[in-house]
Amino acid sequence: MAQWNPLHDLVSLQDRMNRLFEDASKRRASEADQSDEVEGADWYPAADVYENEVEYTVTVDLPA
Repeated sequence: MAQWNPLHDLVSLQDRMNRLFEDASKRRASEADQSDEVEGADWYPAADVYENEVEYTVTVDLPA
């Protein structure tokens, strides 16, 4: 009797998602090579920038 390993399922799902994103980015790159047009972003995340004497701090709202 085989035991269910949820970590195995999670790793498998992550691998599948990575392959999907890689395939999509390759298709997009090949389409961009065929076109001289520069595509702008449709969405910009909300961001705040804070500055003090020694550093800048950038906070960005991104989906989880």
